[in-house]
Amino acid sequence: MKDLFSHYSIPLPASSLAKTAAEAVAFAAAIGTPVVLKVSSPDILHKTDVGGIQVNLEGDEEIAQAFREI
Repeated sequence: MKDLFSHYSIPLPASSLAKTAAEAVAFAAAIGTPVVLKVSSPDILHKTDVGGIQVNLEGDEEIAQAFREI
């Protein structure tokens, strides 16, 4: 999907896969807040059904806490 959007010059938000809370905090610092965290697992089809999405996160502690909860 990203390739298709890129082909038509449709901008996408920055994204990264964080494996630790510290990585999530660092990425948020690099791109700015607020950020959205989503669970990434092949075993989870519907992220919202398992509480796997948190939105409008700001501040290191809020982002780290959301990462731990997800």
